[in-house]
Amino acid sequence: MATRRKTSIWSIRQPVPRGTALALAFVMPIIVIGAWSIVSYGHLAPPDFVPSPTEVVRGTLQLFLKYDLGQAIVTSTQRIVLAFLLAAAVALPLA
Repeated sequence: MATRRKTSIWSIRQPVPRGTALALAFVMPIIVIGAWSIVSYGHLAPPDFVPSPTEVVRGTLQLFLKYDLGQAIVTSTQRIVLAFLLAAAVALPLA
């Protein structure tokens, strides 16, 4: 009868326990945004190297509202889908 050993989270090539994966999925983005905020708002890096989260949100909204980024994304997606469909239409009969 085989005994089951408890594996460490640091074991190589072992699946991460579900609870640990779930905790990391929630905690890591908070840690990253927190570190980013500390570095940018604390002036630990120049603003042109690490912009603040506020500037990133402001810039993103400006791209969508002023420069119509949403329409550019829709147009690019349509072109990609059309190119894929044309390639599939040519490749499937040849296969």
